[in-house]
Amino acid sequence: MARDYAQALKMESWIQWADSYADKAALSHQAAEAFEKLGDYEDCPERKAACLAMEQEALSTEQDAAFEQVKADYEAAKTPEDYYYVGQKLGRFGHLEAAKSLRKQAAQKRKKLLHARRMSRRLIAAVVCACIIAAAALVYTGQFQYTIGNFYYHHQQYDHALSWYLRARKVSGAEERIVVCRYQRGVYFMGEEKYPSAYKKFRLVEDYEDAAELGQRCLLSSLAEAQPGKKVTLGMKGSSYLKWMVLENDGSQVTLIGEFGEGAVFDAQGRDWPESELRAYLNGEWYQSRLGRIDRSCLVPQNEDGDLVVLLSQEQAQQYDAILNATDENGKRLDSYKPKTGWWLSTPGAGEGGACFVHTKGEIDTYGRIRSEEGLDARPVLTIKLDQP
Repeated sequence: MARDYAQALKMESWIQWADSYADKAALSHQAAEAFEKLGDYEDCPERKAACLAMEQEALSTEQDAAFEQVKADYEAAKTPEDYYYVGQKLGRFGHLEAAKSLRKQAAQKRKKLLHARRMSRRLIAAVVCACIIAAAALVYTGQFQYTIGNFYYHHQQYDHALSWYLRARKVSGAEERIVVCRYQRGVYFMGEEKYPSAYKKFRLVEDYEDAAELGQRCLLSSLAEAQPGKKVTLGMKGSSYLKWMVLENDGSQVTLIGEFGEGAVFDAQGRDWPESELRAYLNGEWYQSRLGRIDRSCLVPQNEDGDLVVLLSQEQAQQYDAILNATDENGKRLDSYKPKTGWWLSTPGAGEGGACFVHTKGEIDTYGRIRSEEGLDARPVLTIKLDQP
C-alpha cells in the first residue's frame, strides 16, 4: 500500500510539468484514479479531490483557449468557406451561449457572401454576354468585314479574303476586290491543274483582264480527256453552274448534252425543227443568257444552218443510247437528268404534226408527240472544238 501511495504522489508531482492544459488534465485524471484505488489510506481522499479539481480547471482553461482561437478565426474569415469552417468549429462549444451566438453570426455572414458571389457571377456573365453580342455585331457590320477581307487580301490569302468581301458586298470597293480574288483563285487552281474549279472562277469574272482567255484554256483542258459518260460543267443559270454529260470525244471535238431540261413547247404552230420556236429560243435567248463569253468562244456550228445549240435527232439518240442509258454497278443510271414526262428530239414523228421524243425510261417514241403540246423538256446539245487557235 505504501509503495502504491508513493507512486500516486509521484504522478501528482508530474502535473506541474505538463506542457499543455490537455496534458495537465490527463495527468490530473490519472493521479485521481491512483488515489481512488488507495481508498481511505492516509490523505488519499483529499488528494483525489484536489486532482479532480485541477483536471476541471485544466479542461476549462483549455476550452477557453480553444474558443478564443475560434473567435480569432471568425475575425479573420473572409470567404463563405472560411465562415463554414468556423461554424463547424463553434459547434464543439454548443454548451456556450457565446459560441451559439457567434455560430449564428458566421452563418449569416456566409449567406450574405454567397449571395454576393452569385450576384457577382451573374454580373460577370451579363458583361461577357454583352461583349460577345457587341463583338458579333461588330463582326457582322459591313465595314468590319471589309477590313478583315483587306487583311487577307494584302497577305494574298484570296480564298479567305473572298469569303469576307462577299459578306461586305454593299461596302464601296468590295465588288472590285471580289473580282480580283476570284481571278486569283482561278489562277491558283489553274496552277494546280484543277481545271474545272479554275474555269468556274474565271467564268464569274470573264470580263476582267485575261480571265476569258485563261477560262477558255481551262475549259478545253478539262474536256480534253473527258470520255463519254463523264460529267462536266459549262455555262450558268443564275448563280448555278449547268451540268452536262459527254456523248462523244474524238480528240478534236467534244459533244455534250445537258443534264437538265428546259421546259418548252416545240412550236406553237406545229412547225418542224428548222422553223420552230424552240430552235430560235435555244440559239437566241437561251444561248445569250446561259452561255458566257468563255463558253461561246469554244462552240462550233453543228449543221449547215450554223446552229450552235441543237437537239439530238432520232438517229443520234439511237447512236448514243448506250451512253444515255448506261448504269453503274448498282444499276443506277449515270445520266442524272430525270425528266417528268420526256424530252424532245428534232426528228419529225410518224404521226401528223408530231416530233419524236424520249420517254422517262429512255425509250425513243418514233410516232411522236404533237409539237404544240406542253409537258416535254428540251435538252440542249453543244459541240466544243478542242484545238482552239
